[in-house]
Amino acid sequence: MELTPELVIYLLSVAASAGAVMTRIRALERKVEKHNHLVERMVLAEARIRAHGERLDRVEHADRTDRAALRETCAE
Repeated sequence: MELTPELVIYLLSVAASAGAVMTRIRALERKVEKHNHLVERMVLAEARIRAHGERLDRVEHADRTDRAALRETCAE
């Protein structure tokens, strides 16, 4: 098989295209990693928000209970 100029040009263009595709794939992989990291952080943030909401509910309930007990004590 002879390496004609047309074949050399074709092989070079295929190699260049493959390089461009690989560069784009790497860029997309970086974007996916950033997105996945954001999703992981949001899951943690949502869990913390839920925990803080539950804690606030407990504090508010304790406050209402304490106020009711204080009213009962003062009424006696």
